[in-house]
Amino acid sequence: MPTTVGLASSRAPVGEQLQLVAQWFAMTPDPNTAKEADDLEQSLTSDFDALDKNPPKILFHYTTPDGLLGILKTEKLWFSQTGFLNDSVEATYAHSLICTAIDERLKSPPTPAVNELLLRARKSADIFGAKSSAISSYIACFCEEGDLLSQWRGYGSSGVGFSIGMQAQHLEASAHGDMKSRNLIKVIYNAQEQRDYIGQCLDKFCELVLAWQEAGWEPERNDDLELAHRHLRLTLAQAYLRFKHPGFKEEQEWRLLLLKKPDSDGLSFRAAGARLIPYLEIDMRKMERGTRTSLPIASITCGPSLHPELTIRALDLRLSQTFPKGSVALSSSTAPFRP
Repeated sequence: MPTTVGLASSRAPVGEQLQLVAQWFAMTPDPNTAKEADDLEQSLTSDFDALDKNPPKILFHYTTPDGLLGILKTEKLWFSQTGFLNDSVEATYAHSLICTAIDERLKSPPTPAVNELLLRARKSADIFGAKSSAISSYIACFCEEGDLLSQWRGYGSSGVGFSIGMQAQHLEASAHGDMKSRNLIKVIYNAQEQRDYIGQCLDKFCELVLAWQEAGWEPERNDDLELAHRHLRLTLAQAYLRFKHPGFKEEQEWRLLLLKKPDSDGLSFRAAGARLIPYLEIDMRKMERGTRTSLPIASITCGPSLHPELTIRALDLRLSQTFPKGSVALSSSTAPFRP
């Protein structure tokens, strides 16, 4: 499910956020090799940065009746840690793609230094997984469409739920915290594009290490090899954060992303069947001239299993406690839902 773009003046590409995360780990590489590695990372991720700049004006968050009332009451959204996502395939999909590509290249590495780079990348492939001790990523999910049958089944409590339409331009700016620690990103479902991106990242960084060796450097004896690994790891993090199985493509998901240290304050937990899910509660009120106002809600659609007239009447009464009359459009689903 998707999220919305923030104001252009307040957003930083997710690659820049990952660079800030990398600063948590001390390194002193050669300035020339550092620039080459950074330039390569930026060139590989530039298409994603361009893709993220143009989300739909409205993005939709599907939730249960209790979820809707909780959002209206607290004016917060829950950002779940990516390593504990609801679907087991979703949690391991990108990791599997990355490991498969690395294993293929480990069959015939051209030099020991390249082999070592690939081994380090293999070891750290699950950069944002549940077992990661370096970085934690949290996401709130949104869809491009507000009345999807698949979403009512999967996210709207079997049709008894709501789709909250939120103004994309306010979502990034609403999520509190450091201005550069969050981003709205578009999910990619095309399997060939996913494999091509991962393969290109691996091949280009292997070529970079080879070029350093041909120039007389000994990357395995100093920080340069770890520098290449760090930038490769951050480049592959894009795959972990935004690649999803093609079977979910109808969702047209956008993700509002937060990157945090594992020991960050404010972590809560919720039950999901037999599992516990770590999450952060984030204030989502609009920021206008430095002051928080109201949630950036443009519309609410009632799920197909609800009694539409009674539900809309009750919802109108609830919204009148917080929003100006008529400022939030209310409607009923037209999806052909069968419980």
